[in-house]
Amino acid sequence: MASNSDVLREKAMEVGGGSGAYIFTIGDHFMQIAAMNKGEIYSEAVSHHFMESLSPALEAFFSSLGYGLSDGANYSKTYPATPEGIENFINDAEIIFRDYYHEDINVPFEVMDAE
Repeated sequence: MASNSDVLREKAMEVGGGSGAYIFTIGDHFMQIAAMNKGEIYSEAVSHHFMESLSPALEAFFSSLGYGLSDGANYSKTYPATPEGIENFINDAEIIFRDYYHEDINVPFEVMDAE
């Protein structure tokens, strides 16, 4: 079975190539990625606007990773679809699930095709 890092890498490479959209879930929390422009990976992570159990104070932590938050939206960031950008996305996703959402990142992701 592929590790969560391997799954994130595979799907990020596909999205960075200009196609696909995926939702990664552990427990009640999710992140999603989508192809917006070839060569970029658009990422979103659930915010307190959609999950009331999350604290608005998380915005500062997400901001430290370069994620922004619009009113009524999820946290979002765009990564370059380079090897370094994909590895940064993977590292950020692990931090978000482990440290911000307090999920066990050893539990395999549920992955849904969002197209």
